[in-house]
Amino acid sequence: MTKPSEKFLRKICFIGLLSFAMNLWAQDEELLAQYEVNIASLADEILSATDDISKMAANQKLLALIPEVLSVEKVQKYPFENIQSMSILQSDDNKLRIFNWTLQKSNGSYEYYAYLHYYVKEEKTWRIVGLTDRSDFIENPEQQQLPANNWFGALYVDMVSKKTKNGYIHTLIGWDGNRPTSIKKLVDVLSFDEQANPHFGAPIFHMGQETKQRLIFEYSPTARITVSYNEDQDMIIYDQLIPLDPTAEGMYEYYVPNLNYSGIHFQDGYWKFVPTIEINNNKDQDTKRFKKIEQGIR
Repeated sequence: MTKPSEKFLRKICFIGLLSFAMNLWAQDEELLAQYEVNIASLADEILSATDDISKMAANQKLLALIPEVLSVEKVQKYPFENIQSMSILQSDDNKLRIFNWTLQKSNGSYEYYAYLHYYVKEEKTWRIVGLTDRSDFIENPEQQQLPANNWFGALYVDMVSKKTKNGYIHTLIGWDGNRPTSIKKLVDVLSFDEQANPHFGAPIFHMGQETKQRLIFEYSPTARITVSYNEDQDMIIYDQLIPLDPTAEGMYEYYVPNLNYSGIHFQDGYWKFVPTIEINNNKDQDTKRFKKIEQGIR
């Protein structure tokens, strides 16, 4: 009888290992699919429950569940496409994902929660970092750089990743229900220090004569404004806001769009102010992927 060749044996061994790996991935995928169902159910309950106790109970379960899910092997490859009551954003380099949601209380206030899941090249591992919303206690937030445990909480609706000589800068566009009398939208920046710890805010917003760490737009809850990234123009475009009455200057609950637009354009590692922008479409598109969340909190 002719003995199998070494090449043939290597091929059989390779096929066996490939089959084993595919079987392991199938098992992980099945587990993650079940986790996805559980996450979606809890997120839906937080959004739709009619009392604070039920919302907070579901929220505590979700806070414990997310790190467990993110610890599963190969989770970074799982798309989580069936979760509609949570914002899940992924960076262009696929090395960062943000799981982010809000809890609206019966008094009209909002709490924000998020986990960062990101790859640390030096450690060849993925980190899981939870964010602590402290926005009610942050003074002068447009001029503060903030760590994960002192986060200006928001519901992020888009992430714009820009590569610089010092690594990626991730610009986040967010929504903050704030309080019954006014709403906020913001443009924030997420970056990582030499120890791979996350920080929010950076002095890269050159707004004419002033430099800011983040941009915050506060306006009347009866208004609807645009703050969104236009890929064709490579700009973040936003409505100019004015008070309904000149005597209400600085009273942001009375601020509304004036039908003119400004923007910021990324250049040489900075977002630079563009005073006037002509656009053809006045439709606010920055929450189009999160209609279920929007319906639940308004």
